[in-house]
Amino acid sequence: SVSSASAAELTQRDWMEQLTDSLGWGYGLPDDPVAEDYIALLSGNRDVLVEAEESRRRSDLVAVKRQTNFGSYSGSGWVSGRREPVQLHLDFLIPRNGRYRLSAATRLSGVKFQFADRDFTASAGPELTHQELGEVDLAAGPVTVVVSLPPDAGIDYLHLSAPPLPRIAPLDGWQPDRPLKTVDLAVTMLQALDLLATVPLLDRVDRFEAESAPAQVGAEVTRDRHLGVPSGGKWVRAGHLETVWQFPVSVVQSGCYQLSLRGSGQLPVKIEAPERFEERLVFGSALVDSSLNRYCLSRGEIVLNVELPPRAGIDSLEMQALDTSGATLSRLIGLPDGRMGVQTQTLNEMLQLLTSLTR
Repeated sequence: SVSSASAAELTQRDWMEQLTDSLGWGYGLPDDPVAEDYIALLSGNRDVLVEAEESRRRSDLVAVKRQTNFGSYSGSGWVSGRREPVQLHLDFLIPRNGRYRLSAATRLSGVKFQFADRDFTASAGPELTHQELGEVDLAAGPVTVVVSLPPDAGIDYLHLSAPPLPRIAPLDGWQPDRPLKTVDLAVTMLQALDLLATVPLLDRVDRFEAESAPAQVGAEVTRDRHLGVPSGGKWVRAGHLETVWQFPVSVVQSGCYQLSLRGSGQLPVKIEAPERFEERLVFGSALVDSSLNRYCLSRGEIVLNVELPPRAGIDSLEMQALDTSGATLSRLIGLPDGRMGVQTQTLNEMLQLLTSLTR
């Protein structure tokens, strides 16, 4: 709980720290976390790039190279082994629990990655080469991976990624030193408890046509109507191979939205907004509207990556605004007026509620 303080002294920083603690997510933070660490954790992003030259233990008997004789590298360098087999230890932090996809850039065959209970092996040629390794379940917190390097082998990075989890943040993003308002408390509580479905919809709907994006290889803009009438007279359809269609979406006003995508396809279509959300939809043979989840989005442009199976297509994305007025959000969570500063007692009541519902 938060010790007694005046409303003016309670900031968004106080809330993000208490919120993380109440959700039991502190394991994913470094030892001396700063505001940016809390913001990153609450963003739901689960993309971890482990640069070998940065994460290795200094006691490991390896060399950091910066030559590009064996191909380009990321970060400030890459790690090379010796004439005899060696091990290096990569120490890093997993932000949130999940099943992570593993990939790595290595050179030469037989580079082994040893997790606590799983081993993965990468085999490349003489140049640093990116390879997919598999998947592993990981808990939030510190992780050590032991990398066994055969003679003269090397590693540039290990990459771990899982789909992003729902973001928790005030409507305009976290601003740690800003006074905490009841509306900030309400919207983050609704996100943390997965209760955005309770927020009423407004009549305001923004539509974005897939065909408005620049022309791209692998898909074509069509006026074909035998699968249904497209919303803007045209839609986008993949050819005989799987392809990714990218199209920009402008969030005019920070807020929470019900998203729906109109499309066609018998196989799952993957929709990704990098570092925001990732979902899959099956439309069926005709053009139909399918609902995605509800998301709180900050003002600005988002580029949607839509992975289209062969002959699948998309027509448009609709964003219907939720009523995120202070009065509505506060009423839903049982709080006083959303424009007011937050009293310590109110904050502690919310923390108790959160703890009782999520533990």
